[in-house]
Amino acid sequence: MRGAAGSGKTLTLAHRAANIAATGKKVLVVTFNITMWHYIRKIMDRIPRDFDFKNIVFTHFHEFCFRELRRMGIEGNLHSGESDDDFFQNKLPGLVKKALESGSNPRWRREKPIYDAILIDEGQDFCWNWYDLLSSYLSPNNELVLFTDSRQNIYGRESWIDEPMRKVQFRGAWNELKDSFRIKGILVDELNRFAAQYIAKNTEDVIVVSGQISLYKEILIWEDVAQHEAKEVCFSAFEYFFDNKVSPSDITILVMDRNFGLDLVNVFQLKGINVNHIFAPDPEYRKHLKELFWMKNPLLKTCTVHSFKGSESKCVILVIPDEGNMVFKRDTVHSIVYTGISRALDSLCVVNCSETYRGFGKEWNRLPIKSSGGNWPFFRKTEIIEF
Repeated sequence: MRGAAGSGKTLTLAHRAANIAATGKKVLVVTFNITMWHYIRKIMDRIPRDFDFKNIVFTHFHEFCFRELRRMGIEGNLHSGESDDDFFQNKLPGLVKKALESGSNPRWRREKPIYDAILIDEGQDFCWNWYDLLSSYLSPNNELVLFTDSRQNIYGRESWIDEPMRKVQFRGAWNELKDSFRIKGILVDELNRFAAQYIAKNTEDVIVVSGQISLYKEILIWEDVAQHEAKEVCFSAFEYFFDNKVSPSDITILVMDRNFGLDLVNVFQLKGINVNHIFAPDPEYRKHLKELFWMKNPLLKTCTVHSFKGSESKCVILVIPDEGNMVFKRDTVHSIVYTGISRALDSLCVVNCSETYRGFGKEWNRLPIKSSGGNWPFFRKTEIIEF
């Protein structure tokens, strides 16, 4: 199932999982990041279908691998010198496959969990060997559904899903979801314009507006700033939205770098603003924060684009670092920016420090300058964009 941003891929996945579980079959829902499966689980709480959650296992791919290794008694220091990318992309799933195929303990295969259906969200983030491993956990019912959007390939994976899929069981054309039910108004046009300008492949996959009308005032703001100004501009954007009756719980700041994210959290906390975030120097504590990250939390949220992928927020402030602080390859950065922009439901402020994108939002609004009396005037350069 291939669909554009906001087309309802995750909602479709959730309903499919509920329908299968309602028949008593076992379902495995697999995501790439930790935060995403919690989001899917919450969507399913609202589905008016009689099914038992005991029939559904929610997990992210790497936790699935670690859990399988623990089941087979393989623990200890598995990460021995490889880069993180090589360990998580190749070695970890390879250890699971090797253990299952080794024959050293037949009980491991006998007790292997089998699922009637496996549903993979954000399939463009998955590698071929991950798909291959998951396929081995299917029952004869043999249902595997892959939900993808190649424009959101933020990890720069090889595009095995875009090539003729000779090594997989899928046959025929992709099912397509092109209408955007989440993203509305001019933001759809701007996403299509960004994709056409910066993402060379699949430019024919244009997002189509569904015709939905937003119940909220929609605002697009673009600020081209120097890197050292980014944190204060983020705070000004938060102040602007907050003073215009946007609840902190409806505002999410998305960044590309964890260190910048932690510094930004400190800026807000020093100004007396509590933040629901995922940033910590210690990897284990960072994982704990991701597991606790909750969209219904009443606080302002700050997260990486990668961990927020698949989620949404009424108001998004997206920070694009300059080239000197960019840790991703250029083609990957284009997909990350596209993904970050597409997380906004109604209002968006892009704080751009990159020369690559300077001027892209020249027709957007800019943040107004707050008066000494603490009041916000009209936007600079253009009027508010409302739909």
